[in-house]
Amino acid sequence: MKPWFVKEADIIKFPEPKAKVVELPNVQSYPDFLTGVKDLHNRKAKGEISQDSHDRLYTDLIHRFMKKENVETPWFLNEAKNIGKPRGKESLATYIANVNKLLKTNHSFPVVSKSQRIGNLMPDPGQQVNSADDIIKGTLNGKPVDNVKVRHLEKSAEIKGKEKKSWNLGYVSEGLFAIGLWLGLRFSKEVDGRQIAVEAMKLKNKNTVVPGINPETKDQISLRINLSDNNWEGLISPDTYQNQELLAQLRSIANYVNTSKDFKSIDVAITQNKKVDKVQVVADGIGDQKGSTVDVYIQYVDGTQTEFKRSLKSGKVTQFGQGPAGGKIKGYDPKKPDYQQMKDAPKNKSSDADPARYSREERWEYQEIFWEQFGIDISGKSIGKDEEGNEQGETEEYFMNDPSLENAFFYTYEEAAKMIDAGLKSDRREKKFLKQIFNAVKQKAGAKIVHTYDKGYIVMDPDKLDDFVDKVNLGAEFDGTGKRPRVLITDQDGEVFIKIELEVQESKTLNAINMGDLLKKITTIDQGKN
Repeated sequence: MKPWFVKEADIIKFPEPKAKVVELPNVQSYPDFLTGVKDLHNRKAKGEISQDSHDRLYTDLIHRFMKKENVETPWFLNEAKNIGKPRGKESLATYIANVNKLLKTNHSFPVVSKSQRIGNLMPDPGQQVNSADDIIKGTLNGKPVDNVKVRHLEKSAEIKGKEKKSWNLGYVSEGLFAIGLWLGLRFSKEVDGRQIAVEAMKLKNKNTVVPGINPETKDQISLRINLSDNNWEGLISPDTYQNQELLAQLRSIANYVNTSKDFKSIDVAITQNKKVDKVQVVADGIGDQKGSTVDVYIQYVDGTQTEFKRSLKSGKVTQFGQGPAGGKIKGYDPKKPDYQQMKDAPKNKSSDADPARYSREERWEYQEIFWEQFGIDISGKSIGKDEEGNEQGETEEYFMNDPSLENAFFYTYEEAAKMIDAGLKSDRREKKFLKQIFNAVKQKAGAKIVHTYDKGYIVMDPDKLDDFVDKVNLGAEFDGTGKRPRVLITDQDGEVFIKIELEVQESKTLNAINMGDLLKKITTIDQGKN
């Protein structure tokens, strides 16, 4: 017999979902950056994910695959570099001469494959070489080998020669900047560049915690610096501090620690809060978090983050963002199958060799992805559908079919300048478009920027851009007068906000985003002169 409430009650059926719940993709599952970008783009087009979800996942994707953005070493290059094929005869002659000198000693040579150090070669005695393709016999990681060429050796300081530094100014400056902050928090008094250099030369092991204490407040202030081997050696070597450009950086870093309101705020928050804190100053040039643009940060020992996260720019560097544009330009033959132009010359399409050059299609996709972040579609006027039924634009057609790969990029940059300028001058959507440009700049900057140069320092806060949406009148123009295309976003007086240009390196090509004077002026919150 059923109870009364079953007889009398109207049973309301729980509503069934109208559609299946779509799980958000996991960026860790993508094998490479481009595959992830394509999948997210397709999911957004199908309505499976919203624009907000797409933007958040795209940022996570960048953080997974991209490392530190730097004018000399972009995210897709590793720190270890082999001799390869030096550009100049003088460089090659210097390398060969230095290798021969080292062969006469009991020197162990680091060996590089695919930009990764794979071990150390101990050469058999009595060998000399004449070219980059000569074989050096010996033992690699304790096993006999007879296939290591001179070009496979790491381009170390010993091989390059004393006149050429093996360290990067930007990375070494990160370590010095962290030391300056560490000293400032420990002693709550002025520091100078010499003191920072001395502390750097005392360091023993990278990525190791160096303890410290503030004698007045008893706060425990530790330091951790994680750099690649060549930059770590540069940081701790006395020879480094003969470099005049680096000495200028030291003066500017000390000036920042001593006088900036930016640092003073975190110093006061930690040392004058009437409790004993345990904090750590971190400079990590090769850790997982380098998917972001944060170079130096301060955290509590338990892992809790403080608000102090900074992106450091050193010397003449103005680049604060970039996007990949494919492999090398010179030597690309559009008539050859792409697999025949891969590194290590694979013999068939199924080869797993890492491509040294990219197909036109991949290069076009990189251009589309890069310019989409500024809110534009560079495809150009529609000319119909391609073989797969996709809409094809005029710019894409020009890019894909120009016999000269160098010329092809001029089409995309010219179309981008036209589209950006139209968006910035549209009465109906000018503000919305300007916010899109500002958001792209903020995303690339990632944090407050501290720019140290020979005459002082500047602190910039990209979030200040929000205050200028109604105050600036920007436009864009294409500059195709030089060897490489550029897009200049300027105000009505011609002052440059940002400059986007194609940067061609020996083995890679980049879309580089550089700060203009107007961007510096708008975002500057603190500065000091030496």
